Amino acid sequence: MFIGLRPLEPRDDAAVLRILEARPQYLTLTAGAATPAADVRNRFYSVPDGATEGQKRLFVIESDHEVAGVLDAVLDYPELGAASIGMFAIDPTSSLRGHGVPVAALVVERAVAEGITTVHAGCPSGWLPGERLLWTLGFAPVEGEGEPSNPVLRPHAGGTGIRRWVGELTHRVTV
Repeated sequence: MFIGLRPLEPRDDAAVLRILEARPQYLTLTAGAATPAADVRNRFYSVPDGATEGQKRLFVIESDHEVAGVLDAVLDYPELGAASIGMFAIDPTSSLRGHGVPVAALVVERAVAEGITTVHAGCPSGWLPGERLLWTLGFAPVEGEGEPSNPVLRPHAGGTGIRRWVGELTHRVTV
């Protein structure tokens, strides 16, 4: 099975939208609502405080040359040599479903090649699939750094917090 990672292109919007629509629970937990219609293009402009749009990267994850997932990242944030992952979603109908570790290993390999040494990832508190993936990759939750729900950005979140996890890219991920 071919697994690839490449920058998002306008021709990918429909496939990415389909993936987001197929993940209503994930969207509700991360964005506060399961309405992804504007998410594809808006993700280009969504950056954390202290970052610029020039640091933002959107990628599609491919399985056998078909779009099977989406990832967004902010490079050199929150510090130089780090990356922050905002979204990592795989199409539940894709052959990659259940293969988050090999996909994440590819992402880690690419990050290391780009000089990234630390990755910060957000995961909805209590979302077991995301937490299991992060533990498997050697990430650890940052204690006391749950991010409270932002009622402007996530009006339907009902206080659901996003917990920050950090992983040092000093080891190769074993698949």
